[in-house]
Amino acid sequence: TDKPHAYYTSQYLIENGISEDMILEHAESGNTVEDAEFSRPIVEKYRPYKITVVTSDFHYGRADFLFNKEFPDIDVKISVCETVLPHDKLEKIRKHEKNALRKLKECK
Repeated sequence: TDKPHAYYTSQYLIENGISEDMILEHAESGNTVEDAEFSRPIVEKYRPYKITVVTSDFHYGRADFLFNKEFPDIDVKISVCETVLPHDKLEKIRKHEKNALRKLKECK
C-alpha cells in the first residue's frame, strides 16, 4: 500500500467511533516484517503486557511467527478477520503466505 498498514487501521477505528486520542502512534512500516520490527520502540515506550495484532485470516501464520519472534516476552494474540474473495484468488494468496512463512522460518 502507499501508506503504513496502521494508517488504514486508525482511519477505520476513527470512522467507527474510536476517539483519535485513544490510538497510539503507529509504525511507519511497509510490510509485515517491518510491522513487527518497527513496533518495537512503541512497545518499549508503553510496556504492555499483551499485544493484539489484527490481520486477515490468510495472514495469521506469518503475523503470528513474526510478532512472537519480535516480542518473545509479551503475550501476543493474533485476531483475524475472514477474507471474502473468490476461491481461486484466495488460494493464490494462501499459497503465497505459505511460501513466505517457509522462507522466514528458513532465515531465522
